This record gives sequence, structure tokens and C-alpha cells, in this order.
Amino acid sequence: PIYGRAQGDRMGERRAYGHGSYAGKKMRFTTIEQKWSHFKKWFDNALKNTQIANPARNAHIEKVMKTMARKCTRARYYSPEMMREEYVRSAFACVDWDETEEVSTLFYIAKDMVQGRRAADELMLDWDDIKKVDATGSTTGGMAVMYTWTKNNPEQRDTPKGLACVDGCEGDVKKGADGKWVAPKTLCPVHIGWHSKTLQARDACVPVAELKAPVFSKVARFDKVPPGATLVVDETERDEVAQKVGKLVLVITREQEQQGLMYDGSIPFMLNGRKFRPPVRGVWFAVAGKGYAVFAWASAAGVTHRIRKLMYKANSRSEVEEVPEEVIKKLSSRSLRIAMATLLTHRGVPMDELVPHGEWEDAAMAGTYLIRSHAPLAVQRRNMTNVIFPARTSGTAQTGAVQGAVAGSGALLVAPHTPRVEAELVAAVLEQEGGAAAAPGQPMVQWTASIVATPAAINEVALAAATVERALHEPLEQGAAGRADGGAVVQQQQGGVATQLLPVAEAPVAEAPPQLMTAPPPAPRKKNKERSEYQPCCPALWVKGKVFKRTNVLGDARLRGLLEDTAGEPPAKVMKVLCEAQYHVTRKEITNFRERKVQQAMVAPEVDPAEVLQEIAGMNSAGPLHE
Repeated sequence: PIYGRAQGDRMGERRAYGHGSYAGKKMRFTTIEQKWSHFKKWFDNALKNTQIANPARNAHIEKVMKTMARKCTRARYYSPEMMREEYVRSAFACVDWDETEEVSTLFYIAKDMVQGRRAADELMLDWDDIKKVDATGSTTGGMAVMYTWTKNNPEQRDTPKGLACVDGCEGDVKKGADGKWVAPKTLCPVHIGWHSKTLQARDACVPVAELKAPVFSKVARFDKVPPGATLVVDETERDEVAQKVGKLVLVITREQEQQGLMYDGSIPFMLNGRKFRPPVRGVWFAVAGKGYAVFAWASAAGVTHRIRKLMYKANSRSEVEEVPEEVIKKLSSRSLRIAMATLLTHRGVPMDELVPHGEWEDAAMAGTYLIRSHAPLAVQRRNMTNVIFPARTSGTAQTGAVQGAVAGSGALLVAPHTPRVEAELVAAVLEQEGGAAAAPGQPMVQWTASIVATPAAINEVALAAATVERALHEPLEQGAAGRADGGAVVQQQQGGVATQLLPVAEAPVAEAPPQLMTAPPPAPRKKNKERSEYQPCCPALWVKGKVFKRTNVLGDARLRGLLEDTAGEPPAKVMKVLCEAQYHVTRKEITNFRERKVQQAMVAPEVDPAEVLQEIAGMNSAGPLHE
């Protein structure tokens, strides 16, 4: 029996830093921060609608936490591997469609690759919380899931989550002529879920519509409950159920279960004078008046065990290593939430849509799950080696005639090795004209370029203007100063832009006033943090940027109402009103918030690409620029 023993006490011998796999190593700051976050949120709820400030949100404590972060570090001992789409499809291709646990596990994986729910949310989910939605002119076919409790929705707001069918879905899993289930060809999480419910109802020997059970659970008649299980029943049904179950099943009442009584292997079963210690099979609950019991397995440990088990089966049945063994060892319940955040981000879902989809507190917290985007060689990162040393191919190199005509002339060779030909040409001309130097013993001859617009270039000019800044830092080739042919004009056609390399003597040059070309040195930054507008109303209670976080403003109707009521008031009066309502801010934060609202309401002006091209051409036809 357990009788109220702490969870850690059931995890083996206590070591220097507690229990578990990493009990012999010092705690990382991330672990301490998570525990402290629970304290802060508990105080937030306990002190809500009171005049007492949250003692866990103190400026001094924030400084202490920063110091601890440096001392303890945030480096992880263990980081879960991300679930990949190809791993799920491998499991889908070889799953046994008559095995309840395999189908339920596949449903969990496929569902949470899309929704990314926490294991604690799925543990509390019953089939009564899921409604079937048929496809109509205004809705997509699928299931509407109503979670009774989630981490960021403790008040149980009526916010169902939709899980839609995939395009091309074949509908329910059907049986063939031989009476066996026919494997579907399309991976649709919705109908995998409905099939798992059908199998659970079969195991319970009840119609599908009458099934009462957790979504992710084992279901068995009383006589099929495995040895080593603890079965919880009502006091009135205890004797009746005890006669139906096996001899190695511990039957207890709900009151005894609340006291902590359960089979944990410490005390053996006595049968015919012999002692038996079967493996611990968890706590099952009898469904009153139905004749069957259920075991909810969607805890973090239960999900991790079943995900790894299914991936090992996928490798065994396919006779090839579809999922590397080293990856399987690192898969966990969090792998699905990480995969959801990472894959949706990589496939174009914006952050403001991702945060509510995953029910994160803010975008910063959602970003912690994008670990595969942070990998040092992730494909989503820019290849800086290509930027510094771009590949030159024979198809994009300049012809020998052009290179020979320009060689030794001081003209600029613009190689069309990227799509940003116009931007590179503009940047190259500016760099050549600003810093060209004559070769020793030869007169200096500066070169400029004139750009003639063609229809093919108009569509690319918008991108060209936006990439001029980066083009200034890309590698450029320059010939030696001077000119060998005495003034020949070299023309070349690149990407729809006709370029002419002309000596300055043949091109009209407009000298720019020196004072316009000399950038003044940057002014020293003023230390304005001591000004009154930067001072909070209550320094001891103020946390910088907390009140005007986008998620806080959107989720706090009271705060939005105060801001709307005081929209025309001066910042000093607004700060006083917010302070009285326990929102501690500075006048500068109020001003910045109002400016952001104005900027968000502004509409970006439309730009004609042809006009931008003409401006670029006019800038270069004015002649070389001098510092």
C-alpha cells in the first residue's frame, strides 16, 4: 500500500538532488524557474481582486533569478527528440487495425501532431467531450473537442478545439469480405480516432454510442482486468465486482483510493498459501452499472512508453529501421508538442495564430518549443558560407569576350550569380565609384553604369530595392584600375536589365556637394532613464513591460476597458487610474502603447515598381559619388 506516500518516494532511493534519472546531478536553472513559475501563478489566483501585491513578482526576486540563471545555467541534461511526419506515416503503414492500444496510440500521435496538447489535458479527456461534425457548406468535417480543464484555462471557458479531416479522407475504417479491418490509404487523425472508439466499445461489449470511457484508455470487462491491477469501485458494488475479477486483482472503494491505498508490489497476494507479486498494472476504475472498467494511460510517462513501443513495432514489421533507435530513445510526450510548433512555423503559420492554437501564455513561451529551428545547421537557417563564397558555375559566368574587354579597365564585373541582379549592380556601382583606385603608374579612370529598364525587370524591382542593403555586403569582383582599349563601351544583358559600363569622361556626371555625402557622427545616446516619464507609479510592484504585453491586453477585459475609457486623457492621469486598479506602469509605457496602436492602424502606401526603378536609374545616372 502507498497511503499518501509522495510521488518521489515511489521513484527509488533518494540521492543528492532528489529522485529520478538525474537525481545525482545538480538542478539546472530551468527546473528551478518552472517551480517558481507555479508559485507566481498560484499567488496570482489567490490574490486576485485584492489590494495585496503578488510577493513572487518582486523586482528584487527577478534580479536574484537572473543571478541564479548565470550560476546554475540553462543547459539541458536531456532534450526530447522531435516527432517527424515520416515517422508517423511509417507507424500508420504497419499498425494492426484490430489492436485497440496500437490504434489509440496512433490516434494520440496524429492528433497531437496537429493540436499539440499537453499530456495532462488528454488524460482528462472523455468521449463525452468529443462531438462529431459533418461537412456542410459552412463547416469542415471533423471532431469538436471540449477540454474540461487545461493549464491555461482553469476556469473551463467554453472554447472547443476543432480537429478537421484531411483533404481526400476516405471516411470510417471498414471491414473487408473476410471480416478483417481494411487499412485506410489516407492518414486522417479524425477517423483513426473514431476507429479507436469502435475498438474500445468492442472490448467493453457495449454499443459505440453507449461507451463511457476516457479517450486514451484501456477498456476491459471485469473478468479481463489484468493481474496486478487495482480496481476502484463504488462501495455498493464491491462484493459483486470482487467475484467477477481475477484472484490477483486488488478491489478497493473510492474512499480507500483517496486515502492512497493501491497495489504497488510491496505486499504480495496470498493464493492457496503461496505469495504472488504480479507486475503493477495501474489503477482501473469501474464504470457503474456497465460491467467493465477503464484505465486512462495518457499521463506523460504512459504516452512516452506507448510512443516508443509503437515505433519499435514499426521498425520490426517493416524489417528496416524506419525510425533510428537513438531517436526512439529520445521520443517523449513533449515530442509531439515540439513537432506541432516547429512544423507549423516552418510551413507558414504565423506566430499570432500559433500561440492561441497551442494555448501558450505568449510568443516567447511558444518560441521555446521551436528547438529544431534553433539547431546550428537547421535547413531553415541562412547558409552563411554560401553568402561569403557563392558558387560560380559555367552557365552564369561572363563570356571571355566581355571579361577580356573589361579586364584591366577599372570597370566593374557584375556576375549574375543570384536573382538579385539589379540590386547587386546598384550596390557594386556605389562601391566601385566610392573606393576605386588606379593601378600603380596608370592614370585613374572612374567608371559608372547606366541602367535601362526593360519589361522583364519591372517585376523584380521591388525585391531589388529591398535587398540593396544585403547586396552591399556580398562579394564583388573588381578589375585593376585603368583602361587598355582607350574608351570602348562594353554592353551586356543580365536578367532583363541592359547595363552599360561607361568611362566618366563619356557619361554626364553631376558632382554631389561634399556636405551631402559626409554622414555626421552618431549623437551620443542620452541617459533619460532618470526622467519622470520613466518612473513607475509603484517601483516595488512594477515589472517592466508586464501590463502592456499583447497577450495581457487581449486577455484582460478590465484592462482594455480602462484603456478605452482613458484614451483621451494625459498619460499622468491614465497612470493614476491604472495604479488604483493594481496595474503598475510608467508614463512612457502608456505613450509607447498608444503609438503602437496608431502604427497598427496605419495602412502601408502602395508603391509603383516602375517608379522605384526610375528612381534607382536616376540615382546612378547622376554620376559617381564621393565621400
